[in-house]
Amino acid sequence: MAAIGRDGNDQMFPVAWAVVEGENNDSWAWFLTEVKKCLLLNNGQGLAIISYETWGVLQSAEHRHCARHIYSHWHKTFRGDEFKQLFWKAAKTYSEQDYDDALVDMEKVSPVAVLAFKRHNPRLFCRHKMNIDTNVDFIVNNLAEKINGWIIDAWTKHILYMLEDIRTALMQGLAVKKMEMEKSSALLCPRIQKKLDKAKALAAQCRVIPSTATIFQVSHLMYSLSVDLEKGTSTCNVWDLTGISCLHVVACIFFCHKNAEDFVAKWYTRETYLKSYGVAIPPCVSERYWPKVDYPLAPPLLKLDLVDLGKIGSRTPSKILKNLVN
Repeated sequence: MAAIGRDGNDQMFPVAWAVVEGENNDSWAWFLTEVKKCLLLNNGQGLAIISYETWGVLQSAEHRHCARHIYSHWHKTFRGDEFKQLFWKAAKTYSEQDYDDALVDMEKVSPVAVLAFKRHNPRLFCRHKMNIDTNVDFIVNNLAEKINGWIIDAWTKHILYMLEDIRTALMQGLAVKKMEMEKSSALLCPRIQKKLDKAKALAAQCRVIPSTATIFQVSHLMYSLSVDLEKGTSTCNVWDLTGISCLHVVACIFFCHKNAEDFVAKWYTRETYLKSYGVAIPPCVSERYWPKVDYPLAPPLLKLDLVDLGKIGSRTPSKILKNLVN
C-alpha cells in the first residue's frame, strides 16, 4: 500500500508505503491510521484525498473518487469516442455553467447517459464541485499507477529485497529532484511556470475594465467574467481551485502593472518545493556492517482457515495445530 502526494512541480511525492497481508478494510485502516499518526493529520482538515478507503480514518478531509475508474464503469454501457469526450468534458469543467453546458451536450446524445453519470455522484469526481481551499484540481489517482510502474521490477523479489529496492529508488529520486531544483533561480517551479506562461500568452485576448482597484470585469471571446485580485477569486473558478493564475487573472495583473508570478499560490514556489525535499531518506548499510544485538523476534500468528484444514485428509486440524506449536 502507498500514500502518494504531489509536490510543487506537479510531480509524484512518495509519503508512505507498507506491505500488508491483503487489500482489505483492516489493512487499509491500519495503514491510514499509521500515516495519520506519523504526519499529525488529526482528522484530515485541509486535505484532498483520492481514494475509496479513507472515509473512517480522515473524516474531515475532502474525499474524491478517481474519475478514470468511474469512467471505466460508465463506459461499459456508453461506448465510443463521442461518449468519452462528453464524460471528460463534464468531469474537467471548473464552473457550474460549463458543467451544465456539458450535460446538455451529453443529453442531446443520450438522456440515459446523463442519468447514469449523475448516479456516480459528480460531487466526488467533477472539478466544479470541489473544495477550493486545497488548491488541488486532480480528479484521477494516476499517482498510484506511476509509483506502481516505478517499482514494478521490485515486486518479483523477496520481501526484504523488494523493500530495499523501493527504498533506494525513492532515496535517489528525492535527492536528484532536489538537486535539479537547486540549480534553478526562478520563483516558481518549472511546470507551473509553463502553465503561467501559457496564460500570459492568452491574456492578450482579454479586455479589462476596472470596477475598483482590485475588482475587474474581464471580457474574453463571447463572455464577461469578474476577477477579484484581493480575494483571489475569478468567475471561471480556475484560479480559485488550482491556485495558478488563469488568463483572465493574468490580464488583470498586467492591467495593474504587476508580476503574474506573485499571484500564484505559495505551494508552487521553488522555496516551498525545496522545503518538501528538505528531509532525505537515509542510506542503509549492508548486513555485514550491522551492529550485533541479542533481541529475538517472535513470528506473527498464523491465520488458519478451518474450511481448508478440513480438506487436508487424514491430518486433522488438531494434529496440524500441534505440529505448528511444536
